[in-house]
Amino acid sequence: MRKHLEKLALTTPALFVAALLSADVIITEVADGTYTGQQPKFVEITNVGTEAYTFPVGGGIINQNNANVDFDVDWDLEGLTLQPGQSWVVNSLTPSGAESASFVLMFGEDADEYADVPFGNGDDRYILTDGSTFLDIYGENGVDATPEGSSGPTAVWGYQDGYAYRKAGITTGRGLDFNPDEWVFGGVDSLEAETDEAKIALAKSVLTPGSYDSGIGGNTWAGYPVDEFGNVDTMLWMGYLNVASGDWVWTYSLSKYIYLPENFVSQSGAWSYFPAN
Repeated sequence: MRKHLEKLALTTPALFVAALLSADVIITEVADGTYTGQQPKFVEITNVGTEAYTFPVGGGIINQNNANVDFDVDWDLEGLTLQPGQSWVVNSLTPSGAESASFVLMFGEDADEYADVPFGNGDDRYILTDGSTFLDIYGENGVDATPEGSSGPTAVWGYQDGYAYRKAGITTGRGLDFNPDEWVFGGVDSLEAETDEAKIALAKSVLTPGSYDSGIGGNTWAGYPVDEFGNVDTMLWMGYLNVASGDWVWTYSLSKYIYLPENFVSQSGAWSYFPAN
């Protein structure tokens, strides 16, 4: 059960620090690619709680680009429901569709959403909000990782032509208090390569959009918590299943076994084998 978070105005960020450490949805991966159109260019969020979470009115992703320090929501997530352990990937800017084609080329399936606003230039801060509180942040609030004209080093969290991902098992949001110890940083130019083919291969090898390992409940199946008897509640998708027998899954609604290996389940659904009898 999520703790009650006091509702505060987004114009007073200093007041959020004390109450935000019980957030159930966090930022788990960012990328600023080097393939055509600087692809992939995405931010991934994950529900690390044990209950489904639906973003209320005003919920979404704030992108503090370059030296901007505003708290306006740049990508609206109102109404989005994430199941326990489920990740959601927003890839930036697809005016011609080329970026979506690049994403599919690299990862074999579409991102969950393609934003019509540009973000993810490697020095951006991402802030996740439910419209009343700041849930989590990537990067230091209000700090440009590579300030123009600066001769100093890039901030440790800078990801120009690179990436960063959350260490496995993080189950608490940080509000506006970014903690670099919770992250693995690829570093600047960590997605750079000599040829397009090499850039695609490199992105495939180091990026894992849509599959953050939250470790919730200690045992999961396709992102859903599994109880001590092997039962999984997929809710409106397929109802209750029992996965204790491996790839042959018992579906209580049909009262029969179906062949449904966990790796057959994707963001867009799954396919399974139903015996004739």
